[in-house]
Amino acid sequence: MTFLVIAIALLLQRIFQIDNQIAKYDLFMTYYRWLHARFSQSSAWSGFSGVLVAVLPGLIVFTVLMTFILHIFGWVVYYLVSLFVVWYYMDAKPLAKDLVGEVKADDVLLMSYQRIFAVIFWFAILGATGVVLYTLVASLRIELESQDSLSGSEQSMLKSTTEIEAVLDWLPLRLLGLTYALVGEFSATFQAWSKALAGLGRTREYAAEWALLSLGYDKSEDLIVNEGLRKTIESLINRALIVWLVALALFAFGHWVG
Repeated sequence: MTFLVIAIALLLQRIFQIDNQIAKYDLFMTYYRWLHARFSQSSAWSGFSGVLVAVLPGLIVFTVLMTFILHIFGWVVYYLVSLFVVWYYMDAKPLAKDLVGEVKADDVLLMSYQRIFAVIFWFAILGATGVVLYTLVASLRIELESQDSLSGSEQSMLKSTTEIEAVLDWLPLRLLGLTYALVGEFSATFQAWSKALAGLGRTREYAAEWALLSLGYDKSEDLIVNEGLRKTIESLINRALIVWLVALALFAFGHWVG
């Protein structure tokens, strides 16, 4: 069922371009401000404990809700709700042509990792709860970075949020880098990928660097997406998605046979 949920979500967005138009980030901003009004003066609103205060309530409520749905309505409704969650948080639609000439390739490739491949990975590992966990942490980091000024406790929260996000990104990002090597220029991509197996961080750089190397571009190039590059990036993402879907299908088949 995990494979079917992901495949249907991708089909809806990438092929039929049935996308969610609700501002996902705006919902988190409202949630964050509600928490901030109640906990910002608490000693817990700092560092790692502050991240827990911001993330755990939403995660616990969602987990309880999904458990309730499973036990009351059964597996069919549970996976339908899971499909909605994946579709809601995924953004797999092709890059709009009217953005050609206005966005950097680095930004497009980073977004494709965070909004497609990271969502797929965490759903495959932890189900819809994994998607919500990853999205809450990423949204918290975005919210804190968007502030004009941060208090000392919020700066500590931002540092901890960035570190936690780096941990969550480590495995899916490296799996994607290996995938890019397999479907593109293998030698240069694999060499750069193998040097980055240790350590955390540099998600923005790696997500773009490995993709561009697999396409034959120099990693130091600061590219603006033109029509030709748009098609090339879309082709790369499609090939990587095929590899991931085949891997998921094989795991699903092995689990079914076993």
